[in-house]
Amino acid sequence: MKQRVKIYVLCVCLVLLLIPVLTGCKKTAPQTESAAPRIGVLDLDKTMRAHPRFNEYDQLSQEIAKIQAEASRSNAGGSPTAPGQGTNVAGQSAAGYQQVLEQQVSAQLAQKQNELGQVLQAKIAAESQRINEQMTEYARELDQTYQAEILSAQLKMQTVQMTPEERETVKKQMDSLQAERTQKLQEKQQALEQEAKLRIEQEQKNIEEQFRQYQAKVAADADSQMNGKIQDMQTRRAETEAGASLPPVAQKNAADLKVLQEQREKLRQIMLKDVKDAAARVAAKENLEVVIVNYQQNIQGIDVTDAVIAEIKK
Repeated sequence: MKQRVKIYVLCVCLVLLLIPVLTGCKKTAPQTESAAPRIGVLDLDKTMRAHPRFNEYDQLSQEIAKIQAEASRSNAGGSPTAPGQGTNVAGQSAAGYQQVLEQQVSAQLAQKQNELGQVLQAKIAAESQRINEQMTEYARELDQTYQAEILSAQLKMQTVQMTPEERETVKKQMDSLQAERTQKLQEKQQALEQEAKLRIEQEQKNIEEQFRQYQAKVAADADSQMNGKIQDMQTRRAETEAGASLPPVAQKNAADLKVLQEQREKLRQIMLKDVKDAAARVAAKENLEVVIVNYQQNIQGIDVTDAVIAEIKK
């Protein structure tokens, strides 16, 4: 019986790369320029290892490695020309080729992940610059309305003889004008930041979709290469293994291996979701715009790894 070798690729999840966080705008002292959006960074590997179910995940990995090692030892001990042995040797070769493909796929996904992360950073920087420019222009417009009145009130208080009551009245008028200008600046900045957040979130969605499409293409290419390799090996051993099938023990090992791999992947997805949810909660508390994982050293951000770990363990 011919057995198809399926590639199991441990893919990096882009949803965790870019975690959109819907938090309220932080109120700060009135400024004519907006502070740059706050970015959180997360060490995914460290966080996953601190997950309460990591020991369970690690145990599955050890069991998988044990079955693979036993299969390799079994394949190495038999005669190359014995009935069914050709299939075992081919399976061993296919496993090695599969490992190479998995490494290639992981490298391609990591590179794409980094590229898309840089695209997001560029978008965040552009939105920050846009806010700064618009706030500067808006402050200039407000000054045309308020500055003359405020200066007039200040000059009046310094040069005109007034009773204490008159001076207090002028001071209140000046304070009222300043407070009104400040309020308008705050409202304008909050509106601009909200608009920028919506544009950044849309960019994140676009990037996630790009990554999903790229991931599907890379996986399909790897699967095609693996199928081609298997077909080539089957063709070359056709004369010596026509009609041969895996021994019962090998069949059982293959079945057990598949079950364990599926269990491990399902558990991994559960752990990733826990990390994503915890990161979102921490980001909301810290008023972060986005959280980026597997970040490069040149990214300026707040390391939330320990905070996310603590959130997961609650």
